[in-house]
Amino acid sequence: MFKKFIFFVSDISRVRVSWRQSLPVMLIFLVFSGYFWLGDMIYKDYGIPFDEPYSRFLGILNYNYVLNRDPDQQLLTYSEKYYGPAFEMLLTYIEDRMPRHTIRDVYLMRHKVMFRLFFVSVAAFFLLCYQRFRSWELALLGAIFLVITPRIFAHSFYNTKDAAFLAIFAINMCTLAWYLRRPSWYRAIPHAIVCGVLIAIRVMGVLIPCWTLVIIGGMLLLGRHPLKKKYGIALSALVFIEFCVGCTILCFPILWQSPFDQFKEAFKQMSHFPWLGTVLYAGQYIKATDLPWHYIPVWILLTTPIGYLLTFSVGGIAAIISVARGILQWRFTYEQTLDLLALWWVSAPILAVIVLHSVVYDEWRHLFFIYPGMILLAVNAVDITVSWLKRCLSKQAYQFGIALLIGLLILCVAPPAYFMWKYHPYQQIYFNRLIGKRLAAAAGRFERDYWGVSFRQSFEYILQQDPRPEIRVYTNNWMQNVLILPENEQKRLIFVDRQSQADYLVSNYRNFLDNSYRTPFYTITVDGLNISVVYKNDFSK
Repeated sequence: MFKKFIFFVSDISRVRVSWRQSLPVMLIFLVFSGYFWLGDMIYKDYGIPFDEPYSRFLGILNYNYVLNRDPDQQLLTYSEKYYGPAFEMLLTYIEDRMPRHTIRDVYLMRHKVMFRLFFVSVAAFFLLCYQRFRSWELALLGAIFLVITPRIFAHSFYNTKDAAFLAIFAINMCTLAWYLRRPSWYRAIPHAIVCGVLIAIRVMGVLIPCWTLVIIGGMLLLGRHPLKKKYGIALSALVFIEFCVGCTILCFPILWQSPFDQFKEAFKQMSHFPWLGTVLYAGQYIKATDLPWHYIPVWILLTTPIGYLLTFSVGGIAAIISVARGILQWRFTYEQTLDLLALWWVSAPILAVIVLHSVVYDEWRHLFFIYPGMILLAVNAVDITVSWLKRCLSKQAYQFGIALLIGLLILCVAPPAYFMWKYHPYQQIYFNRLIGKRLAAAAGRFERDYWGVSFRQSFEYILQQDPRPEIRVYTNNWMQNVLILPENEQKRLIFVDRQSQADYLVSNYRNFLDNSYRTPFYTITVDGLNISVVYKNDFSK
């Protein structure tokens, strides 16, 4: 009996020790559960971007094509058939399985699912950072940086194209890092499946399979592995290719007829997408086909929090030095391989856009997927700083240096976090202080709410202020936000084709309605920058 009591006490002591050891797990759980709870609470606050109804239609076309519900096969003649449909088909499947619902329910569901996909990608990015730095603190810092980025945060709720691609790309990089640590056929399969899904969202996703095969080829040619292990690595590469190609075709219905030719056409069209509109850049309206090479770099500089830019710069330089050492030694460590991947992740797409003169527009949303790579390099700067402090300072000085570093990191995160809280749900308008002391400095120089997401709040204000059963509204082509209003409110808004017929005019300063002679009835302002305006039509003028 006494021995049993001793064993019981020793078990309790072990539980206490494990409890202390589980504090990091508890902190990680609290951060992620808090993020999940926040997203599930606020996803209903966002409007509908201009492209979302078209994205939904693409999903419906592909879904009906797969289920043979489209006898006319409209997908084959659809002008945007080469847009990747994988995520849109998932959303259509969920919509198809929803019980009795309204169009508002559909769009709220889409935003909820989009957020949850992004949540999974943040968790995957946490794991990627942990694989690189072997530190839960640095991995958590990377996840926090990714979440507390105002523009990315807003898009993570409603952008089922660019934010979805970012999310699956981050998950892909996590599976790639896991596969490269110990290449084997059973690690190649999940990585290949996610690669196939990525390509079926946007053909640019072919970058990751290319990177995978290049690195595996380097392992086979330069790696000092026994012959048996090289055979295993080569086998895993063949398995990867087979599953990647198969999953891509499976998730991309337009490829079912002549896969190679259709994919070649898709890549050709999407790398030079024929969008002929104009964008406001540096105070000038420029055709998307004629944008200068610095369009993407300038947008990144102006819309990424300054603290992140600084750490990214330091971490990027350190990664370049690390990779150069690997090249000189003709041998890469696992960490150097991931550094090389991070550098490719950020630089290759930007260089491709510049060299190929690809058509981009609406800020840098088409390249949002490089952002986790930038954060990975930023965390690298923190890791190097911590290592330097530990190596060069005494214990007390080291503790002071860590406290100072934590303070600086808080200063990096606090301004964008405050902006996100204060100007919710308009985080997509964020500019850093390089634009000026206030966001008002962006007026007339750069695009604002180019997708018209804020029209939702403008419509809601009109409906609150005007009790009439029918209200005539004119907008410059951003009326999709009416779909997310309650059904009884949708019926009250009647959209007309001419300004002279309308009771209210609504604009988001893109293709701006010239109403300077009118006094605004309602304006949505973010840090002095007007992003949506409502004019009440005075028919006497």
